[in-house]
Amino acid sequence: MPFELDKETIERVARLSRIELTPEEKERFLVDLKEVLDAFSMLDEAKSDCDPAFHPIEITNHLREDEAAIRIDPDEIISGMNILQRYLRGPRMQ
Repeated sequence: MPFELDKETIERVARLSRIELTPEEKERFLVDLKEVLDAFSMLDEAKSDCDPAFHPIEITNHLREDEAAIRIDPDEIISGMNILQRYLRGPRMQ
């Protein structure tokens, strides 16, 4: 492990986190954090020669072409609306 963890580091992290630790807790956290750092150090050994944007399944956009079309008769749409000379009427502004 390139970074050596010691009690001073644990005390500094506790002080920055504004938590008080007993000496037993400091020992326990020292052991626990060393295990965590050892587990993350395994990532340094992983192969990194693949494309960073690697996806096991190719991702493509499936979009349809836009087609301008009127599928519903406009007279049918406005038949139940409040209209005046084929303009929609809304509530009066006060």
